[in-house]
Amino acid sequence: MGVFKRIRQAAARFEELVDEANAEGASARAEWGDGGTARRTWDSDLHGLVAPQPDAVPAAEIDRLTALTDGLRAVLASGEEGTAVVRAVRDSGERIARHALLDLDLALRPAHGPERSLTVRLPTIGTTTRGYDDEAAERPVRIDPADPRRLAFVWQGTPRSDRHRAHIRTTRSPDPVGLLPGRALLEGYESLRHRGEVGNRVDINLFAQLRLPDAELGDIVFCPHFLDWRATKLVRRGTDVPVCVDPRTGELEDVLPDALDAELRPRYGEFSAADEFFIEPYREIGDQIRTAGRAAQSVATGEAFKIENPTEGGFAPGDPIMEPVDGVTFEQWVAVSADIIHGGMPPGQADACAARHGVRPGAWAEASRQWGRRQAGHPLMAEKYGRALERRLQELGAD
Repeated sequence: MGVFKRIRQAAARFEELVDEANAEGASARAEWGDGGTARRTWDSDLHGLVAPQPDAVPAAEIDRLTALTDGLRAVLASGEEGTAVVRAVRDSGERIARHALLDLDLALRPAHGPERSLTVRLPTIGTTTRGYDDEAAERPVRIDPADPRRLAFVWQGTPRSDRHRAHIRTTRSPDPVGLLPGRALLEGYESLRHRGEVGNRVDINLFAQLRLPDAELGDIVFCPHFLDWRATKLVRRGTDVPVCVDPRTGELEDVLPDALDAELRPRYGEFSAADEFFIEPYREIGDQIRTAGRAAQSVATGEAFKIENPTEGGFAPGDPIMEPVDGVTFEQWVAVSADIIHGGMPPGQADACAARHGVRPGAWAEASRQWGRRQAGHPLMAEKYGRALERRLQELGAD
């Protein structure tokens, strides 16, 4: 009886979600008309504008945050060169659009003039103090000559165009020192849970638009990540997410996955195993339709068959997708697979073969299946596995 009750609850929840989607579409059509305009934020699939969810950061906070970051960008563009060493860092307790403001005790060293000590208040991405608490680091800054307390750190991180090559995903935020905070709305999202979980994290594509003053939105930016599986089920079109902004261009740099997980964590208790089993198909049916459309278009244009900057070692160090499965590493998976293929072994001998490579008894079948799921539909992983397997088979053939 309990199972059927869950099914009825899932069906009722599905009806609620349909009603919410219809209400959002009706509201957008009432304001902007059915069929739309040429506005950059128009969504042709739903015939409605991307609207913030009710719990989004208020527009007035976005205007306040933008004014602050625009001032820092102006200092970066015209300020005098110098360096600074952070002697101490404290969370001021003040927030702006849910990002923290830090009090930094600095040893400021202008290019021309004596060193001086001062305290400044600057925003950070999310609530992290990471990077700023490295007291051994002397970092480049730009200083307003009229007021030395108006300064900005020069970001020295790796731009997203390099970090995200060939579908690289990570749970870590980029080097925060000098990056500017922002908020964005999700134009869409694509859960890729069929590729398997890494720990309790799921592969997800996020399509985000930077929130700008006067309720405007920036261009759509593709941000592939791993998120807690419960977070992937809580995000919606229009979800307000924490992001970082490139201080040089003012454009959206990346979604902050750890900060997004933290913001959604208070709602994780809403889910049970039954919720996951029964509600997930309903929640993802719309995404599957849109994903199928994108996939068909990418096949027609040939984009689906392209791999940017193909390289066997194209995963960032520590990337979760390369973590061992039940103790079986990528290298062990390749070595055992090659031995099985080379020796023409029947399935019954696979465990014994795996044991010779250090795999614990009984772990091989499930680990091999999970590694296979990770590479399914993942061009870079498939390429990496194919090259490593080919090289191992060549080595075995030469023995």
